[in-house]
Amino acid sequence: MVPFLSIEIVEITPEERCETLLFGFPGVGLVGVISTDHIIKAASLKRTAKVDSREFPPIVRVVNGMAAEPISIYSGSGLYVMKGDVALPLQSTMGLITFTLDWFVKKKGKLAVMIEGIASENRLNKEKPEVFKIYSDEEAKELAINVSAKPLPEGFVSGHIAYFIREAIYRGIPAVAVLVECFPAYPDPGAAAEAIESLKPVINLDIDVNPLIERSEVVRHKMRELMRQAMQVVQQTPGKAESLYIG
Repeated sequence: MVPFLSIEIVEITPEERCETLLFGFPGVGLVGVISTDHIIKAASLKRTAKVDSREFPPIVRVVNGMAAEPISIYSGSGLYVMKGDVALPLQSTMGLITFTLDWFVKKKGKLAVMIEGIASENRLNKEKPEVFKIYSDEEAKELAINVSAKPLPEGFVSGHIAYFIREAIYRGIPAVAVLVECFPAYPDPGAAAEAIESLKPVINLDIDVNPLIERSEVVRHKMRELMRQAMQVVQQTPGKAESLYIG
């Protein structure tokens, strides 16, 4: 729990009731943000609540000259989507998860989902990145069994993903984390497209991901070109070849 963090969730349409909640935070490959942003636009979801706290960094999102909260909740078609446009310190993210899950409990929600990226050094050579899932409990597995992803192999997760799962278990909310292989240091629309595809059986929305796939190909092409240019520089620079390492 994060009791000292003061967060406000101010509802614009309090009568809205949805059964599924998606979290999309800035993270590796920006997979969570890109995927939730695409779902919001493609499904024409409406802004349901604004989220803010004096504990958040002093950043304001600006749209066409107008200031807006950097974190909002959108809704429609039985779905809540929380999208964060700014990266928060871990403690603030933990507080945000806590307050939002409490809010979701009051809404009598049934399933919470977090979308996140997993850095893959081999991502450039994969047209389709792998998607993994973590269930909070058997009820979550039953509700999200059709998520087209592999169960994450035995091991450990940490950070806000682990906190999300633990807080969901504590509140008795079925939850699933969807983790997609992505570029370690670049936005990855292709990974976001795979996340959306994997979640279609749960969100019950036929979202066209082709625009994300097209953007992904542009990114992959640019990265290959950058690698080619870097190799040329190394090969043409005397005394530098020995510093190159390919694992």
